[in-house]
Amino acid sequence: MKNSSLLRRVCNPRGLGELAVVQVLPDYTPPFQRGAVRRFKTGKVMLVLVGVVAASVCLSPSLHAGIIAFTAGNETVGPGGTVNVPITVSSFSDVIGAGFSLSWNSGVLQYVGTGNYNSTLAAAGLSGTCFSFVNGNLGFSWTDTLAPGQTLADGTTIFTVQFTAIGGPSSPVNFADTPTSRDVLFFGGSEVTPNTTNGLVTVTAVPEPINWALGLFACVFIGGATVRWVSNRKLSLQSAQAVYDDDPGA
Repeated sequence: MKNSSLLRRVCNPRGLGELAVVQVLPDYTPPFQRGAVRRFKTGKVMLVLVGVVAASVCLSPSLHAGIIAFTAGNETVGPGGTVNVPITVSSFSDVIGAGFSLSWNSGVLQYVGTGNYNSTLAAAGLSGTCFSFVNGNLGFSWTDTLAPGQTLADGTTIFTVQFTAIGGPSSPVNFADTPTSRDVLFFGGSEVTPNTTNGLVTVTAVPEPINWALGLFACVFIGGATVRWVSNRKLSLQSAQAVYDDDPGA
């Protein structure tokens, strides 16, 4: 019996005692080694964790929040001139829809229209029909007609807004939520509120040197006209005197 079994004993306060008897058969190999089982369990846990992370990346809207952004440009225009304010994007990736509104000081800027639509988004449905002008605010709402999700490089202009300067000295171009709220829809269904950075249009006054030049020109013009009038008046009086001297009775 002792030749075919291993007797384990342990020392305890009561003395030596049998702990276990393990039967060992000749030429027997366990189907799974203890280390192999441990590695299998570890690999299974890692596979589950990778799946959870992948699902979070694809489905969690919070991972997109605070990343994509729209920016209105800062421009300068002279009194009565027209100016195009660019709307640019950053972190624009796998987007299938977007919306926001723009507002400005109507006493400084007069809305003309939109244009310069990005060619990639234009092919996916971006056009003048994506805009609505309501109560002095411009609404923008675009949905990808191709539906694979569009990606643009940072700093890309998606369209421009044209204004005429009717006042001064400046007007902000602010992002707003009326008539269209700020919203971005990604391929896969997640939806977030984008970051936005407002723009500014500055209406420049006539430069001071030009004012001086115009004033000098006015002085020269008025002075010249005055000299001509005096000269013509003098010639008229001389002519009248000559006629009188030739014929006093006339």
